[in-house]
Amino acid sequence: MLFFIVALVFFSVNILHKQQRYVAVPSEGHKNHILVAGTHTDAAFLQEVYEGASSVAEEYDAVVELLLPDSHADDVTISSWLEYAEYVGASGIIAYVDDEKEIVVPPVDIYGAKIPLVTLGNDNPNSSHISYIGTNKYELGRQLAKLVKSIKPENAELLIVADTNHNSEATNIMVASFTESLGKTANVRWNLLETGRDKNIRPDEIIRQTFIKKPEINMVICLSLEDTLRVTQSVIDLSKTGQIKIIGFHESAKTLEYLSKGILSAIISFEPEEIGKRAMKEIFDYKQHGYANGYIVNDINVITKETLSRREHLK
Repeated sequence: MLFFIVALVFFSVNILHKQQRYVAVPSEGHKNHILVAGTHTDAAFLQEVYEGASSVAEEYDAVVELLLPDSHADDVTISSWLEYAEYVGASGIIAYVDDEKEIVVPPVDIYGAKIPLVTLGNDNPNSSHISYIGTNKYELGRQLAKLVKSIKPENAELLIVADTNHNSEATNIMVASFTESLGKTANVRWNLLETGRDKNIRPDEIIRQTFIKKPEINMVICLSLEDTLRVTQSVIDLSKTGQIKIIGFHESAKTLEYLSKGILSAIISFEPEEIGKRAMKEIFDYKQHGYANGYIVNDINVITKETLSRREHLK
């Protein structure tokens, strides 16, 4: 028993040490404690999800806590965050799963009852959760092809940047749909850059070297927020701003800034704040009624500099 207690304390201290600045939100005065968790890769996106969840927290008498590591070196697995949810007695958890091969098992409370778990990002059919909020990959490919046709240079040399090491099946579905929708008459040549294949080279260096070796690239599609930031930074560093049209992935403060400056041509957005609100609804529907929707498909929105200007004007 003493060994078990010591091990539990060590685990908790280790997890808390690896959290970002959002540490141990006290739940006193609130009936419910909800966790939003993920890896460092998903940090910017989950920040927006967290803000959406926090904005409706009072409606559910809840406090929301964001759990993220400081860096890749300090990364914490989703299973570890779920164990932490058990330890703190969380009322629910919203978790981003960035690996489609990962099977997620929901945590349980001290009575052995399942703690409601909503997953985002990727879904393994063998996972167990009350709801998955994700993207129709086939529709995403179709929308990307439509967007490419509308903004591409006359002779497009397109690079699609994806981490297929974690998301090969999802990427394959998207690419198949993209190719089918693009057709053969669009005058677009494209290649897929897999940033997660070589563990000995940092993804940002892989991207940078690709631009150097292939100066003919004049358009890029990014399939993650992190790769969007890497590609954009490489384009800025190599003084190629304005020469390469970039379609970014996920809306964040930084990507919106790049869009307003014309560095990004468009952003594929899934309205992460709305996802946070919807995830909260799923958790508390389940707690109240014993069931939730199970599978929810995000709307796919395209943000351009023009639509961003209209949005700012309406504020």
